[in-house]
Amino acid sequence: MINYNPKNWLGFIFSLHKSDTIRILWKEIIYIAILTAIITSLELHFFPSSSVLKNLTAVYSLLGFVISLLLVFRTNTAYDRWWEGRKLWGAVVNDSRNLSSLLASMGLTEAETQSYSRQLIAFSSSMKEHLRRNKLPKIIENIRNFIIEQGGEIHFESKLTGITRTDNKISHLEINHGEQTPIKQVILATGHSARDIFYLLHQTGIKVLAKPFALGVRVEHTQALIDQMQYHGRLNDEYLAPASYSLVEQIDGRGVYSFCMCPGGIIAPCATANGEVVTNGWSPSKRNNPYSNSGIVVSIDPTDFENPEDPFVCLTFQQEVEKLCHDATGNNQKVPAQRLLDFVEGRKSKDFPRSSYTPGIESVRLDEVLPPLVAKRLQKAFQAFDKKMPGFLTNDAVVHAPESRTSSPVLIPRDKERMHHVEIINLYPCAEGAGYAGGIVSAAIDGMKCVEAC
Repeated sequence: MINYNPKNWLGFIFSLHKSDTIRILWKEIIYIAILTAIITSLELHFFPSSSVLKNLTAVYSLLGFVISLLLVFRTNTAYDRWWEGRKLWGAVVNDSRNLSSLLASMGLTEAETQSYSRQLIAFSSSMKEHLRRNKLPKIIENIRNFIIEQGGEIHFESKLTGITRTDNKISHLEINHGEQTPIKQVILATGHSARDIFYLLHQTGIKVLAKPFALGVRVEHTQALIDQMQYHGRLNDEYLAPASYSLVEQIDGRGVYSFCMCPGGIIAPCATANGEVVTNGWSPSKRNNPYSNSGIVVSIDPTDFENPEDPFVCLTFQQEVEKLCHDATGNNQKVPAQRLLDFVEGRKSKDFPRSSYTPGIESVRLDEVLPPLVAKRLQKAFQAFDKKMPGFLTNDAVVHAPESRTSSPVLIPRDKERMHHVEIINLYPCAEGAGYAGGIVSAAIDGMKCVEAC
């Protein structure tokens, strides 16, 4: 914060060159000064009797009055936003201090204490840069440079295509069907859609298991409607963030819940192979799109199928649903869609109010495309959600299918204490792709645990 002394006003006049406003607007100020000089010269020397130019002072006075009012409103708004941010930042500081005190009382080693302290500092610094400006791409680049400086290597355009196993260890990794790289330890930190890695592990004789996951649809309302429901009639304004929601219900012995709710967001295509369609949602930092979307998913368990011991039984089901939805709309990236009330009542939608999914949507009976164990539970869940949020079940909302990449349908089992694979002692399955995380933060924490265990 900059402290001003109102009694030293004379000093400010001679330090205007240090002002941020002057540095940013100096070109505009010079332009206005030149324009004013030209108009004044025209009035004095060429149009001394012009009634239009004589009234310019009144125009300038009125314009100055209006601008001053706007500046007052904007200054008050800016102060309110600053004060809100100051309170949030103060809460972060206090929480960090409390966490530091808690860590100090846990009897950690000096190295552990230093590690957690650095993480707290890194979190605060990253959040500051994220809120102030878009510096994250540069931060990621700096992380890459740091890895290289510490002796690490980063290989672009490289794919793991083979694994050489010797007894209970991995001895070599094959890259791009050629290069054989000898290794001592492997931290396997793939994403939850790295199906080729799952198959490769299985072919190499490395144990993988089927894992419960969730699959369903992505439903899109207008953000204005969600704001109205969540704020009980009070609509969104500049002081009130776009509303979100979190819903869960037990339907026929299975959980049905909202997933990755995106206020002011967009539905995006996320297929990773030909012959499939996949949806996901995201929100820009301003949350300022007119749409609001969320995954509504049903818990899926390996025991739902005839061969639960098959490590790929849930993955196969995931692929089948994505292919069914792809085939329902043709050979393109359009997704099958249905108005929400039409989906619940089992009728095809004649048209759609809107959709943020840019490849396009096509009217399809989703209750006939999706497997019954998913479709029937979703229909019941939407009716239950409408009791919790009256107005949620509306034909102005649009259901897009499928939302199928909630988490990995495959688990790479590992020792709970040592963190390595249950059979391969130098393989450390990590984060979402291995089935041990469900988001960015939890994946990062799991990655740190695996590194510490190596």
